[in-house]
Amino acid sequence: MEFNANRVDEANAVITATVAKEMIEANLDKVAKQASKTMNIQGFRKGKVPVAVVKQRFAEKLKEDAEADAVRKVLKDGLKLLNIKNEDLIGEPTVTKFDKKEEGSIEIELSVACKPNIDLGDYKSLIPEVKDIDVDIKEIDARLTEIASSSAPLEKIARKRAVKDGDFALIDFEGFVDGVAFEGGKAEKYPLQIGSGSFIPGFEEQIIGMKYDEQKDITVTFPESYQAKNLAGKEAVFKVTLHEIQEKVAPELNDEFAQKMLPGQENVTIDTLRDRVKEQMKAEEKSKYYREELKPAYLETLVERIEFALPNSVVDQEINFA
Repeated sequence: MEFNANRVDEANAVITATVAKEMIEANLDKVAKQASKTMNIQGFRKGKVPVAVVKQRFAEKLKEDAEADAVRKVLKDGLKLLNIKNEDLIGEPTVTKFDKKEEGSIEIELSVACKPNIDLGDYKSLIPEVKDIDVDIKEIDARLTEIASSSAPLEKIARKRAVKDGDFALIDFEGFVDGVAFEGGKAEKYPLQIGSGSFIPGFEEQIIGMKYDEQKDITVTFPESYQAKNLAGKEAVFKVTLHEIQEKVAPELNDEFAQKMLPGQENVTIDTLRDRVKEQMKAEEKSKYYREELKPAYLETLVERIEFALPNSVVDQEINFA
């Protein structure tokens, strides 16, 4: 068998071979003998099928198997010569040429991609200067206020005023299309947060300005994509009654609040909680800084300073996905 194996670069190699007709025939005899031991063919006992019969019945399939064995041997010998281990291969080797000659020989060419050897050198010196991350007291208290507000209970406002954005409006409503009430369009004492976007577009905005015990007709149009097909795209009138207005009253940022947020710990003060939140916020900012600034800058520097061969299969894959 004429054989040649060369590295194109650190990540790519080409193996070529001319497989003689005699080798294909020897492979054919081998696979036919193996098949004769396991095949069930009518008129013969299992394991006693003559090789000649197996060759006659399954000539095309056996020939394909014999040729595949030849390709595997070419690959195995080529990798051994190139000192490339199976675990270093990237993807499956590609058969770039498989030319059957009239005299029965086959010219084979295989393209092999493998892990390149990358010399990073003094890569630590390429790390960009890392800036210090800190969080000021205003940011910390803003986060604590957000936490306090999210966990605050709803309370009925003591003064009677009109509904504004962000309020929780306790309402009764019933919806009608062409004057007929529709299923699922009615509720009593429903707590709707104005500005949440949880209702049909335009509904919440029309609640703004309503006062205690006020009744109002609100007209909206269901979106064309509305899940209830019988209502999609249709205009509806909702009869609404406002019972009361509720709002979240956040607790003061004091030691009592801190003790509720850190139960089971001794000698907790608001400063203890601030320190805990500060460390959490610093960790978040560091993670964001690393992910969005430091890492991209470092990778860009590595790409500029370090050169190495890329497997052609990987390059082709990226081009196809682009």
